[in-house]
Amino acid sequence: FTLVEMLVVIAIITILAALLLPAISQAKLRANRIACVSNLREIGVAFQIFANDHRGLLPMQVPVSDGGSEEFTRLAGNFSFTFRHWQTLSKELVTPRLTLCPADTRLPAANFAVLQNTNVSYFVNVIAEHGKSTSILAGDRNLTNDWLGDRVVLPLNANSSLRWTRELHRFKGNILFADGHVEELNSSALVVTIQNGIAAASLSPPAVR
Repeated sequence: FTLVEMLVVIAIITILAALLLPAISQAKLRANRIACVSNLREIGVAFQIFANDHRGLLPMQVPVSDGGSEEFTRLAGNFSFTFRHWQTLSKELVTPRLTLCPADTRLPAANFAVLQNTNVSYFVNVIAEHGKSTSILAGDRNLTNDWLGDRVVLPLNANSSLRWTRELHRFKGNILFADGHVEELNSSALVVTIQNGIAAASLSPPAVR
């Protein structure tokens, strides 16, 4: 090869890389979202099993003495106890890896006993209604309410203004409903669904302070 030919080959490779890398990046993002949806569906099954064993009640409505996490929904202060709700599902989920979105940089816990918010990717709606298709149960943690700042609990209703951040799925997110189905939503869709009949929610994100 002459110098000119080598430069032409390098230029062609550079152009091909520039064309392919965005497609590869998009494919990876999509794969992570699909895997995240799969996680949430398994989590939905776990919640259903728990409810079936506890008179139709979700962990957030069952006292700690009976294997739930009800007391942690009422604790005030600056610390989020979201991980406690996930610990109640240790038997149903088997592995704490399911509480972590594949797109998240957080690391999985070795087991449920040492699980903390730093090992969790998903919020929990502490007032979810078991089996109700319009009741949000859990979803990606990358939600924010800009004007209220970082909150231990995020209210979601017709008057709230929540949006997805760039973290995890780039301004999109996945939501698990209390009947077990999962939806992929962007920021505007989240607002629209709330206005179109989705039940009000009180979201407890796995915040790290």
